[in-house]
Amino acid sequence: MLNQAVGPDHPKTIFSSSVYTSPLFEADRLARSQELIREAFQRSERVFGVDNLLTLSCKVQLAVVLISMGNADQGTSLLREACEGIAQTVGQEHPVVFANKSVLAITLIGAPATKDEGFLLLQHCLDTQTKTFGIDNRTTLVTAARLVLCLWKDSRTSEALALCEKILTALPDGPRRSNKHSQVEIRKIEELKLRILADSSEEVYLSG
Repeated sequence: MLNQAVGPDHPKTIFSSSVYTSPLFEADRLARSQELIREAFQRSERVFGVDNLLTLSCKVQLAVVLISMGNADQGTSLLREACEGIAQTVGQEHPVVFANKSVLAITLIGAPATKDEGFLLLQHCLDTQTKTFGIDNRTTLVTAARLVLCLWKDSRTSEALALCEKILTALPDGPRRSNKHSQVEIRKIEELKLRILADSSEEVYLSG
């Protein structure tokens, strides 16, 4: 409909094409998802340029799809380029920059050769977001939960629990803490802590 109404090169058409890839991605129709998002990325790059936010957003999505299809090297390279481009366009401390850098960090953590770099990047994101937005900001809490989960999956249980405790203890009373969006992320960290504790107790029981 949008294609017919405003043309294939209209921002709304390109955005619609990129959004449509999400349900395909979730349904494991990765080949079709890659085809659509690559087409949207190439069209956006041709029409609006390489530094346009829509182009860079499509680039991030294409990178994630490629990584999910097993093409980690190309996907990670694209993701690095997109993160750098977005930071140059909107500024280093924009929330969307941290969101995409977190995705890059988690990708790097998933590969043995870049695992340490990934953990350093994710910790840097958390430290900078805490300083810039506050520990009770929703985006900061999202990054914190991601770092906790990555530490736990890497068998760094004590560090994961310590980070949970640090975050939950540091949360100040105030309007942000009662904000429904922040509350969702706080509950996720609390639930993560309980899961890690339960998992640790089970390991001790089995080893005993």
